[in-house]
Amino acid sequence: MATSAARCASAAHTLVSVLSWDNAGSSTGEQDFTGCSLTYSNVEYVAVDAGALSEDPLFVDGGFHIDPGSPCVDRGYPDAGVIVDFDGEVRPLGAAPDIGADEAG
Repeated sequence: MATSAARCASAAHTLVSVLSWDNAGSSTGEQDFTGCSLTYSNVEYVAVDAGALSEDPLFVDGGFHIDPGSPCVDRGYPDAGVIVDFDGEVRPLGAAPDIGADEAG
């Protein structure tokens, strides 16, 4: 039995501004977010809720940085209250934060 790369344990969870792509935690690469509500997110292999994506985020530099042309740009949760990304750079740079931990720029 393959284990999931990511798993939602309860239908009561809402995941916001999640970027989960090319996750090799299972033999199929699939992720189990069954029952979760995904908003302002971009998750591979998953049928998403309104306002979320399942599109290649265009990672650059072999890491978690996204290309300025990424579909994640300006699509994150606007009221997250997070004012810096994982590099310590100010966010948002555009109309809204980018989905995930990186603010492209």
